[in-house]
Amino acid sequence: MDLFVPLASSVLPYHLAGNGHEAEIGPSTRVLCDSKSGIDLPGTVLVPAVERTTALTGDARAANVFLFGAMCHMLGIPLEAAAGATRKVLPAKILEKNLPVLLEGYGQPVMEAWSLPQRKLDHHLLANASQAIGAAAIIAGVKFYSGYPMTPGSGVMNYLAAHAEQYGIVVEQAEDEIAAANMAVGASYAGVRQMVSTSGGGFALMVEALSMAGMTETPIVIVDAQRPAPATGLPTRTEQGDLWFVLQAGHGEFVRYLSAPRTAEDAFDLTLKAYELSSKYQIPAIILSDQQLADTLVTVPRWELGEVRLDRHLAVPGSYQEPYQRYALTPSGVSPRLVPLQTDWPVIADTDEHDESGHLTEDLDNRERMVAKRLHRQRDLLREMEEPLVLGNGPTLLVGWGSSFGALEELVLEHPTDLRLLHFNEVWPLKTDRLIVEMERARLVVAVENNATAQFAQLIARETRKHIEQTILRYDGRPLSAAYIERRLHDLEVI
Repeated sequence: MDLFVPLASSVLPYHLAGNGHEAEIGPSTRVLCDSKSGIDLPGTVLVPAVERTTALTGDARAANVFLFGAMCHMLGIPLEAAAGATRKVLPAKILEKNLPVLLEGYGQPVMEAWSLPQRKLDHHLLANASQAIGAAAIIAGVKFYSGYPMTPGSGVMNYLAAHAEQYGIVVEQAEDEIAAANMAVGASYAGVRQMVSTSGGGFALMVEALSMAGMTETPIVIVDAQRPAPATGLPTRTEQGDLWFVLQAGHGEFVRYLSAPRTAEDAFDLTLKAYELSSKYQIPAIILSDQQLADTLVTVPRWELGEVRLDRHLAVPGSYQEPYQRYALTPSGVSPRLVPLQTDWPVIADTDEHDESGHLTEDLDNRERMVAKRLHRQRDLLREMEEPLVLGNGPTLLVGWGSSFGALEELVLEHPTDLRLLHFNEVWPLKTDRLIVEMERARLVVAVENNATAQFAQLIARETRKHIEQTILRYDGRPLSAAYIERRLHDLEVI
């Protein structure tokens, strides 16, 4: 870290070396803290935050505003900009008494350590993956959101709720995740684009509805923002622990699409793709975010909306036989889809096994035809998957997926002749052609994942029969970092 602002001395052990993870405080780190904190590290700058805040407001809790002012001074941020940010963030009832605190903090005799470049970012946004997913859902035409609050999946709900009136979206906080998922299937059957967001514990309650969507061939989009589990686990930490669960969730066999965004920018694009593929193939689409992606604000280019072309993939007159059959057998396995009241024909759906018209049947030959029809579309879905990204040209191949990208990219760019990165943001169906080529030409293959059992490496072994023997796994609730991966590679004597 370049600048560290601890609000209590008790946080120091988590950021120093020797605590089970990489050191984040180094010789060049500036530490800005209260003069009575007891912190005495190299580069420490002490300011009387608590003392002066208490004198000005009678409330020591405003010390963070004092430290914010001093920090802005150290960063060379103009006072007007610091005051503007404070006015934007603080509630009106405490704003006025905090502005003098900010001013005094800014006036502390701290040395300006950095001068941040003045750049015009008119074509950029500050966003996290939750906001990016929510924005893409609005662009995709979502008009119904159902969910139950669960960290870190609630960010999508909060974003859509904040924009619901503006864009005509119904946001329903259901009594539980079971109801939320069932509502989503019902909304989609009725022709309304929907979204559900949750975390692993909430997704566990949704799996029966997931199977219902698989049987009724109803497109739905669900966001699973992963966190450490099982059970409640570490609800405010991060992990990539739900891959196998989400891949296998739901009773029976049916096709699904799983994506795992690398960045907030990637989350926007993959959300649009989730709606496209879900509608085109009439399947569930699941977006695997996690706490790191969901909550981390980054600067991203503004979305280029002029190129967005989303098809609802609803049947038009002449594209289906009459009388209309919701589950008509077709070469692709995808039946022409109507929604109720789109035409005069009834749209019959049944969660029991059904015939082409949608009526319940226990005819066993029909059962075989319907199972084959539902599974057949995976072949075409696989063709829609993008190849994994490859960076570097070293003999050691690092394989990752989802939010690990930032740490892996940083490390590979530092060691481009030693390391090579193969990174996936679409994890099912798994595209294996490039994967096999890169693994065969590597001297050593290392799977890097934010879980304890190398779930993605297991998936690769199942699909390719190629086992990745070396792994770098992190499951303490913290995100992967370049320093952490580099240290583990040193242990393997790779770099």
